[in-house]
Amino acid sequence: MISTRPQKRPTDITTRENEHIEDTLAHFERRLSDGFRLIEERRAAGIDVSALEEFWINLLHQYEALCDRLPDAA
Repeated sequence: MISTRPQKRPTDITTRENEHIEDTLAHFERRLSDGFRLIEERRAAGIDVSALEEFWINLLHQYEALCDRLPDAA
C-alpha cells in the first residue's frame, strides 16, 4: 500500500505562510496606528479628515481579512 500525502486544504497554511501573514499584520498595525494618530492630529487642527478616515477604514478591513486567514481565527 502506498501512502499519499494529505491534500492541502484552502484553510491549511504553512509555517512560512503564517510567518508572512504575521509580518504583514505587524506592518498593517503600524500603518493603522500612524494613520489613527494622523487623523486625530488633523482633526484637532480643524482639518477635514473624511478622506483619511475612509482610507483608514479600508486599511482596517484589509487587516481584518488577513487576520481571518490565521489558523487561530474563528
